[in-house]
Amino acid sequence: MKRILHNDRYRGTIVEEEVFDRVQAMLAARADAKNEKRQINLQSRAQALLSGNIFCGHCGRRMTSTVKSGKLSYLCYNKHHAREVGQKTYLADPIDESVEAAIFGLFDELLDRPKDSVIAERYLERVAMLKDWEGSLTGEIAQRSESLSKLKAEIVRALTNDSLFSREDLAENIQAAKDEIGKLEADLSVCRSELADKEKSYQSLEPTYNRFRNWAHEYSDLSREKKRAIICELVSRIELRNGYDVKIEFDLRYEQFCKPLRNELSLLHN
Repeated sequence: MKRILHNDRYRGTIVEEEVFDRVQAMLAARADAKNEKRQINLQSRAQALLSGNIFCGHCGRRMTSTVKSGKLSYLCYNKHHAREVGQKTYLADPIDESVEAAIFGLFDELLDRPKDSVIAERYLERVAMLKDWEGSLTGEIAQRSESLSKLKAEIVRALTNDSLFSREDLAENIQAAKDEIGKLEADLSVCRSELADKEKSYQSLEPTYNRFRNWAHEYSDLSREKKRAIICELVSRIELRNGYDVKIEFDLRYEQFCKPLRNELSLLHN
């Protein structure tokens, strides 16, 4: 039947002309409506600044951009997201504005400080972290080595049947302790290698910093599409919760240049 209603050769033969024309008008109107909806969806994706890395803070699902009541919005499509658990739809404009405000704040902080001081500060923080890690690994290796020595002493007693543990159990525990010490020593080697190669560690920060700083200079003049690309690289995840509460997680490569207290911000929308 569908094939007949779409074929003009059956007009006036199998199907009366008036009926055929009326069906064609209905099919055309339906096609126009579908096309309009498709175009609206495509436009909403193009206009939404945060498409791709915005998530529902209640269920964890990725949110999508859509147009509701003529306004661009972010929507959680999770069918199991109960209304009483949390908000599902958020107007896009206040969310976009709040995220951009946080990013502009970071850019301003970055531009207000000399390049060398920022990189040097992050470098010193990295060195301090590595030294803490080295101390922690060294202490843990010492503790595991002491435990290993006790296990080895216990196996001697097991050979004379003076131990509470079987030789098999002790052998298994000794091997596990050796494996764990081996992993810790491998981590310690990596840590000490990076500490020894301080100049390389210092220089590795510069390309990331320069990219970040270039964004700070250019962002305001860029197209919406390019802004979206920068946000996708700079921000790894944005979560929305009830009351337009926004949580921003920055990419680890750039997070080192960001103050932790800027990772959380709230926006109450009336």
